[in-house]
Amino acid sequence: MVYQEETINYPDDTIASFRKPFYSIESLGYGVLDANTKISPIVANHVIGLVMMETDLFD
Repeated sequence: MVYQEETINYPDDTIASFRKPFYSIESLGYGVLDANTKISPIVANHVIGLVMMETDLFD
């Protein structure tokens, strides 16, 4: 995944910038994807500390 920086100029002269993602799938293990294949990548939020909560370190 690579990002392209985009900027928006609002009517009140405020400038906002965001990163537009571009996705690619490489090194497929089972051959080429069909031309009609659609992808919809989802990036999950990080869950920090979950492993520590499930262990018995605090007993």
